Amino acid sequence: KITLGDIGFAIIIITILIKFILLPLATKSIKTQILMKKMEPEMKQLKRDFPNKEEQAKKTFELYKKYGTSPFSGCLIALIQLPIIIALYRVFINGVSFDPSQIYSFIHIPTNIHTNFLGLIEIHSKSVILAILAGGTQFVQGWLANPIKPKVEIVKEEDMKAPTFSEQMSDSMQTNVKYMLPIFIAFISYQISAAVALYFVVSNTFTIAQEW
Repeated sequence: KITLGDIGFAIIIITILIKFILLPLATKSIKTQILMKKMEPEMKQLKRDFPNKEEQAKKTFELYKKYGTSPFSGCLIALIQLPIIIALYRVFINGVSFDPSQIYSFIHIPTNIHTNFLGLIEIHSKSVILAILAGGTQFVQGWLANPIKPKVEIVKEEDMKAPTFSEQMSDSMQTNVKYMLPIFIAFISYQISAAVALYFVVSNTFTIAQEW
């Protein structure tokens, strides 16, 4: 049951508002991810054709310029959201208490503040359910962000080359991010508070819908 003054409901509204404000940046970031997936076969070929690091860096820059993208465009979204997560943590770390004198006069202050979200979860406490949902939604988000499988081409045996060490490392990192990041998010969500876990769940769900 959602009632006036329900903090959990307030967190959901704030999260959705933040996601809408960040929509232009997020859309650009997702488009960059798509382009990066399409670029991946060319990037691998480039590393093989130009083993010299200086020349490789130059050709990589040219490739990014050709596709009109940058590998760092997604970092800004994460940096902007970090203070929000810290703020939620700081608000709920010592319980919930509001001083009316510190709130703008035009904001309506509910008589009763409900910290029991939907009558099920204490928003300032730990929540296994929300932590699991945070990890699960993070996994789905990572699954959607998987690299596009390149088209299968017939290649002569003599032209086939074993993957380089850097390529193996890159594939290993992608696998670790896919499976370890959701576990990390679930652990952090449980350790901090249900408020942060709820933020992750709503934020990830919004991103999943957007990426889909």
